[in-house]
Amino acid sequence: MQPKNVPVHVRIKVEPTVKQRGRPCRLHGKDFNSIADAARYFNENYSWAAEQVQKGMNRESFPKKYKVKKDELLAL
Repeated sequence: MQPKNVPVHVRIKVEPTVKQRGRPCRLHGKDFNSIADAARYFNENYSWAAEQVQKGMNRESFPKKYKVKKDELLAL
């Protein structure tokens, strides 16, 4: 359930109750139905994930400075 009385940038981090069709994307070697799903999965900001998708960056692998974070995420 979406939290009430909080700003949009906080609500986007919570799984939505009704899913709308988003812009499909590929980030760090995984396919997602929307950029928001990708941001939630990697626990990043939506704006950062959107920038990565728009510029075509990091589609297949993590940046070198996030190498440790990648290993932690893949262990989940």
